[in-house]
Amino acid sequence: MWMVNLEKLNKNLMLIIADVIKNEVAEAVKKEESQTIHDTIYDDFPNPIEYIRRKDSGGLSDKSNMEVSNAILTGNTVIVRIRNKTKGQSAKKVVNNLQYIVEMNAKNAEGDYYDYPNGVTKEFYLKRRPFQANTVLRLKKNKGHLYAIKKGLMTRHGIEKVTIR
Repeated sequence: MWMVNLEKLNKNLMLIIADVIKNEVAEAVKKEESQTIHDTIYDDFPNPIEYIRRKDSGGLSDKSNMEVSNAILTGNTVIVRIRNKTKGQSAKKVVNNLQYIVEMNAKNAEGDYYDYPNGVTKEFYLKRRPFQANTVLRLKKNKGHLYAIKKGLMTRHGIEKVTIR
């Protein structure tokens, strides 16, 4: 007679899924967030006057600034958090906290000392750009996180068939 310990099987499967989420899925999310930042921040505001964009070299879109937490298993749920920990850089001259506001989506500035070019208003430069929420919307549409699960399960864990819906 053959017996299967379903509890142990489920626990092992959850550990495999947690591993895939922490690795392949986290990398797919970081890649999507980086691209979202390029599309919604850098393309809209390509040449700041007061500082040089660091982009993928220490800037907001640099995936190495995106910290992935350890996986937490709670019942049949795996939680992995990805946090963009990019810090602002020092501007050439301190005018207000514009650079912090633009890159970190802060709510307001102190002072009105920035010279906005071409008659553009400060509201244009200081508008919130919710790149993380936009990243989620893009992933829901392109299912990049689901394809990352499939890839991780099939290539690193040898599961032969994974269906994405």
